[in-house]
Amino acid sequence: VRFRFHFQGNRKTNRLDKPEWFFSYQIARLKEHMRLLDVLLEPSLRLASLLFHASVRLPAGNSSPGGGGALIATEARVRARLVGLDPLAALASSLVQQCAHKVTSDASALQADARLLMLTLSEALSFDA
Repeated sequence: VRFRFHFQGNRKTNRLDKPEWFFSYQIARLKEHMRLLDVLLEPSLRLASLLFHASVRLPAGNSSPGGGGALIATEARVRARLVGLDPLAALASSLVQQCAHKVTSDASALQADARLLMLTLSEALSFDA
């Protein structure tokens, strides 16, 4: 929401000649949330996954399609979502998608001015590094 506020529409911060502003803004957001995600959320997700795995058990001898198959499938789906989740990577991906959308939205104006296009490409490559 804040990204859209600053970098879409008629705001002073939404300038084609300053692509470094929105790229820097996203890097600052990532750094701002890094500790929370790495130190607090990621271990909590790991613990939740372990607790879920320990608490969901198929009753002995109940392997019939109507008996426990649905429970196993549900457990597998939930565990796959929790175990492979990297909160920091998910946030970074979201921030990159916002930048990509911004550049895509500005594409026609950037194509009309080679200097602005090269500046934006240069900043995008620096952002990706």
